[in-house]
Amino acid sequence: MSKILPLDELASVIAKYKAEGKRVALCHGCFDLLHLGHMKHFEAAKKDADVLIVTVTPDRFVNKGPGRPVFMETCAWKPSRRWALWTMWV
Repeated sequence: MSKILPLDELASVIAKYKAEGKRVALCHGCFDLLHLGHMKHFEAAKKDADVLIVTVTPDRFVNKGPGRPVFMETCAWKPSRRWALWTMWV
C-alpha cells in the first residue's frame, strides 16, 4: 500500500487499522515550512499510537500572510495537499 493516499481513501485505511486493534493518531496542519517543532509533534503523537496519519491543509485554506504558503501544493517534492500521508515510523 502506498504511503500517500487520496483523502477519500483515508477512512477505509483507518477502519482497517482499527479493526486490527491498532491505535491511530492524526496530525493535521499546513506544514508549509516543515521544521523541528513539526517533527517533535509527529513523534509525540506516534508515541500514543500504532499508526500515525498526517493530513495537510489545501493551499486555498492557508492564510499566513503574503507569499504564503512558501511551497505551493504544486511543488514536485511535496504531495498534493488533497492527499493524506500515513506512516508506521516513530
